[in-house]
Order: sequence, then C-alpha cells, then structure tokens
Amino acid sequence: MSKGSRGPADIIATNGDYTKWLIQVKSSTGMANLKGYEVKRLKEASKVKSGLAVIATLQPKETVLSSARISHLNYNIPIIETGWGDDCTKDVIYLGNYVIIFYSLNDWNRIVP
Repeated sequence: MSKGSRGPADIIATNGDYTKWLIQVKSSTGMANLKGYEVKRLKEASKVKSGLAVIATLQPKETVLSSARISHLNYNIPIIETGWGDDCTKDVIYLGNYVIIFYSLNDWNRIVP
C-alpha cells in the first residue's frame, strides 16, 4: 500500500484467460473515494496497454455488509448466506475482516478474478 501511487494503475495483472487488468486500488474504512481524474487516467492507460481498467476496493467486511443490506432493502439486490451466520454480497473476496471487490470501469459491474 502506498499513500499515493505515481501512475494510473497500482497493479497490472492477468487473469486465467490472459486478459491484462490495470488495477487502481482504493482502501477505506467507509465507502471508497474515487476521483474523476483517476478514472480518466486509468481508462486512457488501459486503452494504450490493451487491457481492462479495474477498480479494486479494500474495505472492512462490516462496511460492505451494511451497504449490501441497505441496497438489498432498497433495490431488491440478492444477498447470499456465507455459512458463518453473516449475509454477504456475491462476487467479493474475503480476507478475514476485510473484503476486496473488483469493478470494471467499462460498465461498473463487479468482476471476479
């Protein structure tokens, strides 16, 4: 983790089908803050490198679960059971008390690595 990355992507990775991902990571104890110029720079870099512009949010599990419960009530978004007694959203990666969620900047849909 760095306080301020120098380029549009914090990580460049490939997934199973060798699609290149240019990933900007945002971490926050609340909802992640994403600036417009960061989105623009990441989209431009992904075009130049023939990759997919991706935002990854790292947040406390409870922040994400609280948000999911509100969304579920307001927008009828499905919530699945983890088996640990907590409701959670799909397409997330759990790291203990934290959650990572990946979003494609093409359509803002969640993606799974």
